[in-house]
Amino acid sequence: MAEIKPMAIVAIVGGTVFLYSGIRGKSLSSAFRNILMGKSPAMATSANQISIAGNILSPVSGTSGTSPVVVKGQGGNFQANAISILRTLGAPVTSANVASLIHWQTLEGANTYNNPLNTTLKTNASVGVWNSVGVQEYGTIGGGIAANVETLLGGYPGIVAALRSGQGLSGGGGEVSAELSKWSGGGYSSV
Repeated sequence: MAEIKPMAIVAIVGGTVFLYSGIRGKSLSSAFRNILMGKSPAMATSANQISIAGNILSPVSGTSGTSPVVVKGQGGNFQANAISILRTLGAPVTSANVASLIHWQTLEGANTYNNPLNTTLKTNASVGVWNSVGVQEYGTIGGGIAANVETLLGGYPGIVAALRSGQGLSGGGGEVSAELSKWSGGGYSSV
């Protein structure tokens, strides 16, 4: 009788959930979370479409006083998230700003449950905590954008000034470097 390898089972289950999520339009992470919690993957949240064609700006309600401008089709779309953060922050959408925010998202392993820059700010849009550091999960990308911008406005004046100048965060000097280090818990000081 043939031996069944545990990794083969994991690969088959993972591939099945991946396929199911794609066909049903469900969030992959939400489907896995539901399975691990003993719930049906059919109850997973819908995935955000990744498309920014046509009229891309759509205002949504804020969470704690910040009214985000959400670019349609976000979720896993780093460029759309960057544009939304910039618009909500009142910063110009320049190539330097967008590139800085895209790189920042990649450093953060971004898009953890609608939280592009992995803020720990708990708001009324929070639906859970992602890790032991306290990175929040938000029910919508609008809630996550608003929380990230609120965090920036509440303690990162150098980053805010650099983005509002349109020059991006590269070469932002000592204050920007210190604030990126603060944000990352010492993990990085440049983007």
